Amino acid sequence: MKFLDELENESKIQPPTKESNESMSFSRYVSSSKAAWYWITILLGAAAALTIFIIPEDALPLVYLRSAFGLFFTLFLPGFVLMKNLFPDVVPIKISSERMDKLERVVLSMGISLILTPMAGLILNYTPWGVRLIPLTVSLLLFTVGLATVGIFRESKKQFKLSKT
Repeated sequence: MKFLDELENESKIQPPTKESNESMSFSRYVSSSKAAWYWITILLGAAAALTIFIIPEDALPLVYLRSAFGLFFTLFLPGFVLMKNLFPDVVPIKISSERMDKLERVVLSMGISLILTPMAGLILNYTPWGVRLIPLTVSLLLFTVGLATVGIFRESKKQFKLSKT
């Protein structure tokens, strides 16, 4: 408590007000516009999984839709939700700007996804399911939805706001 009091006296943190505690309930936060990224991520992940499972490989015009969703699902979404957990809104390290640029987020998300997707395949290789389409899709979907849920929960439960210095 002494450490928190010192940070508050130095104006580095601000304790939440009663209004912010009431307005930051989890159900209210999830239904607010600040949680749009969560619902879009869940929707795109589910749409990608459905197109992968429903559209056959030989349905020529629809294969392009399946490929587009599949590429987005494997090359962006897993890294995006991990980035959302590591760097929610404000970057916690001292850099030239306190917010990450959108382009930085996209590039880092793609780079992290390029690492996470083969790691999921490597882990699945040592399971009875093996590296096939259905286990890989389900594991990436569970990873994406799980990390998105953790990220939205973390965002909704912030107790202190860092002041801009």
